[in-house]
Amino acid sequence: MKLAFATQNPFKLKEVAAVYAHLGIEIVSMGDLGLHDDIVEDQDTYEGNALLKARFVCERAGLPTIADDSGVNIDALDGRPGIYSARWAGEGADGRTIVDHTLAELTAATSDVRTAQFVTCAVLVMPDGSEFHEFGKVHGRFITEPKGEWRDKFPYDMIFVPDEGDGRTFSEMTLAEKYTVSHRERAFRALEKHVAGQLL
Repeated sequence: MKLAFATQNPFKLKEVAAVYAHLGIEIVSMGDLGLHDDIVEDQDTYEGNALLKARFVCERAGLPTIADDSGVNIDALDGRPGIYSARWAGEGADGRTIVDHTLAELTAATSDVRTAQFVTCAVLVMPDGSEFHEFGKVHGRFITEPKGEWRDKFPYDMIFVPDEGDGRTFSEMTLAEKYTVSHRERAFRALEKHVAGQLL
């Protein structure tokens, strides 16, 4: 059984494949399916953006499709950037620009509270039109300068320390260590019951 994943991010693919490895399901990315479209995420909720991507791939591939939308809600910035986490430093900004912009916004904030929550909404869309969604969250705080290994597509990992960790940023952890406290892992783990129920 194949399960399509509406992503072109190899780190996301690896993370979710690890979550579902025990199910014996082959997970294929958009690239594997020959889909290289840049899907415009123009919805106003995490769920809306995730469903937009999953529906797009499911319709074209004819396969059960999972997708997610993630972001970070920073308390000192009234919940920003939220669904705009990948774009709030400017459309097309690279990861390092996003990190610099985030740290500058926190420095300029009237509050010195640096707590935040990473949020992921994971969805499953079936060719018959059935749709399922679940959320995952992780609480933590932002530090004042980047630490750890640079991972393209996950810029915030260098400046975010989860509460449930040992004081290291996500980027200072191995990918396996990050998975144990990751918001994405939690969302897709919660979605697993729907994936298993529909595919197995």
